[in-house]
Amino acid sequence: MYEFRDRDNISSEELVDLLALREDNNADFVLVDVRETMEYDRTHIKGVDVLKATSMLPMWFDDFIDEYKDKNIVFTCRTGITSGTIHPIL
Repeated sequence: MYEFRDRDNISSEELVDLLALREDNNADFVLVDVRETMEYDRTHIKGVDVLKATSMLPMWFDDFIDEYKDKNIVFTCRTGITSGTIHPIL
């Protein structure tokens, strides 16, 4: 089983590998796309489990973290900037 060990960043290539590992039950994580719905609808990564727009962060963050507190969580967006804003508040 893949160990995340307090990773701050995961590259696109690593995420592709992690998704393949998860498909084979060798990695356990929740993949969260934090873009707005309109941007997500244009294109997104196959394997996203949850869509949570950062514009609504104050409304969903506490409940989401409580729900997934025992899971590894990977936040993603198109460039890494939006998802990168969430990591410091975890």
